[in-house]
Amino acid sequence: MKDQHTRMLHGRLLRPLRVGSSALIDHEGQFILTSLVTSIQVQNEQEAKFETLNTHYHVKFSPLQAAVAASILMAVAA
Repeated sequence: MKDQHTRMLHGRLLRPLRVGSSALIDHEGQFILTSLVTSIQVQNEQEAKFETLNTHYHVKFSPLQAAVAASILMAVAA
């Protein structure tokens, strides 16, 4: 098993995180499409921590982005 990289980003998730799907992140206007998500460690209004096939991601949300994240979490829970 190869070592995984860690990426710390400030941005927002553009769609809900799901194991088995790629994540789509807006990081300072740059869109990042990840490889498949293999696990989600933390997902709340302030941040998301998850792992893909080859990278650990830690995405910190700004206050406005946190409000968007909260609405996404509520939509997924419904």
